[in-house]
Amino acid sequence: MNELAININNNSYPVLELPGRPKALLDRTVATIFQIETKYLNRIVSRNKKKFPEDFCFVLTDEEVEILKRQNVTSNPRAFNRSKPKAFTWEGCNSVALLLRSDRAAQRSVEIIRAFTSSERGNYSAADLPQMISSAVVNDRRLIKAVVNEIDFIKTAMSSMQSRLNGLEELLHTHTRQIEKVENACISPEQAEELRDIVKEKAKSRKQMHKIWREFKEHFHLARYTQLPTSEFPQAVQWLNAYRF
Repeated sequence: MNELAININNNSYPVLELPGRPKALLDRTVATIFQIETKYLNRIVSRNKKKFPEDFCFVLTDEEVEILKRQNVTSNPRAFNRSKPKAFTWEGCNSVALLLRSDRAAQRSVEIIRAFTSSERGNYSAADLPQMISSAVVNDRRLIKAVVNEIDFIKTAMSSMQSRLNGLEELLHTHTRQIEKVENACISPEQAEELRDIVKEKAKSRKQMHKIWREFKEHFHLARYTQLPTSEFPQAVQWLNAYRF
């Protein structure tokens, strides 16, 4: 029976210990921690292979599956009844969290890293950090490399997101200008109604009404009175009120 486990959110999860492999979690275990389906987790890996090198995520061999079956590392009898189950190191779990992009996933990633760190180095305090970092440089180059790679990945992701944000802001600004231009180009239906009311009061017949509108459009250089620019509405009201037959 494999006794190594990590505790997350008051639940205990078995850690895989295989010869020549880093400590890892079975894909079903990772899916349970992140509260997603295993097939969805594996789909994420398939679509982002470059973000899951072998020290982040590896496929179990038939021999390794048999070892884990003998160790009874999971209470789920179907855990290994499928082809090519995967295992994730804490770095791989962190990559999953980054791709899931949710607060819950981020929190679970932090808890996984803490649990792995605690299981490998024991409990520590802030005063131990300088010595741990110095020791890590000498004794845990894989960890340092993973952290550096993760920082580079985050920087690249942030740069990409900033570029997209800048593009969206420019698009929003362009559309806002267009909307303002459209909204300010012509008078509103209410303003058009006000002009019609003035014309109705002035005209005593349909012929006079047509005459007013014809001269109105000629004066303001319009094909239709509804095309009057909003900025010229006050002048239009003044012109109509001053109109005399």
